[in-house]
Amino acid sequence: MAEGHELFGETLSVIAVYTLTHKDFIYTTANPDKPIAQVHLTWCRETNPMWPSTYVYESLDSWKAEMIMDHLEFKTGT
Repeated sequence: MAEGHELFGETLSVIAVYTLTHKDFIYTTANPDKPIAQVHLTWCRETNPMWPSTYVYESLDSWKAEMIMDHLEFKTGT
């Protein structure tokens, strides 16, 4: 990740991968301010700190709640 990216320099451990695309990863971090991160990886080495797109969650439960809401919105079209 490029210098300036919110996870640059963080110690990350993969805990899940979305197997349909192999681009979305869930990581734990050693940083208590950013304990869970969902990252949509790109196919190249990024130099722009905007990429890869990253969402930080306070816990796995908050990540799960967000995924449930996304699914319901997709399913109902709202």
